Order: sequence, then structure tokens, then C-alpha cells
Amino acid sequence: MNRTVGVAVFSVVMLGSASLLPAQAAAPPAKLARPTPQQAAWQDCEIGMFIHFAPNTWTDREGDDLSLPLAKMNPEKLDTDQWVAAAEAMGAKYLVFVAKHVGGFCMWQTETTDYSVKSIPWRGGKGDVLADLSASCRKRGMKLGVYLSPCDRKHGAGVGGRCKTPEAIYHVGEAQAKKK
Repeated sequence: MNRTVGVAVFSVVMLGSASLLPAQAAAPPAKLARPTPQQAAWQDCEIGMFIHFAPNTWTDREGDDLSLPLAKMNPEKLDTDQWVAAAEAMGAKYLVFVAKHVGGFCMWQTETTDYSVKSIPWRGGKGDVLADLSASCRKRGMKLGVYLSPCDRKHGAGVGGRCKTPEAIYHVGEAQAKKK
């Protein structure tokens, strides 16, 4: 009991003695970090919807293991307006669409690879899921983000887009050079 009283008295004496020290100039208040307008706008979005639509949708597998014959991939009932309506119904203010995941399949028309929508029967190889979704988002005022994986199993790019040999460095470089 005496020990508790002693600690309390000591604390009061120590706190009280601080006012007896010579006054020091107060440090200017630290500037707090402030979000940029872009960061604030991102935070205001709050809820978003993530869409991963890929060849493994047809194989019922966790990821694209490159086993699906592209002739069997035909999203003939694709309705990107429905995707946007579902996002709105859940209160989302943005969508993030996986346009290319680690398997390497591209959901847009591209000259960099045949492993894309141009090689499937849907719309005679002229379909473009990313363009359709972009139009649906624009029509309904929904923000759209696009995810492109740097990893690409089809073309040998590993984690971070790294290739095992200089010769294998991303097929995109060769395809771009051929276009010029």
C-alpha cells in the first residue's frame, strides 16, 4: 500500500516539476500527409467488383493450364451490360477486369499473340471482351480498371514477366518489331 502511494506522489512531483524548467520553443506542428486528389478519388470509390473471365471458365479449373482447345471457347451469351448491372446492384463504383492472366490469353484483339479472342469462334474471331466491357462501363458511368499479368505461361514469361533466356524475352518485342 505504501509503495502505491509513493509512486503516485513521485509522479505528481515529477509532472509538477516540468513547469519549473526553462521554457523551450515549441516545435512547429508536424505536417500531416495529405492524399492527392487522385488518391482521395480512389478512396471515395470504396467498393469495386473484380472480374476474372478466362479459358479456365470452360475447363472448371483453378487456372488456365493451356489445355482448352480454343475452338471450344465460345462466349456466345456474353453480356457485359449484365456485368455492369451486377456491379451497380452491389454498390460498386468501379470494375477491375482481368484482360490477361498468367496463362497469357488476351481478352482483346491483339497482334502480339494468337492466344487471344481472335482465335476463338465467338463473333468469327472478331470479338473483343475488353472493348465490350469498356463500352458497357462508359454507357453506365462505371469506372473501369484493367489487370494485365506480366507472367505469361503460353510464351514463357515467369513471375514478374522474367524469361529464362534472352531469346525468350517476351514475344511482344518480336511482334511489335514485325508490325513496323
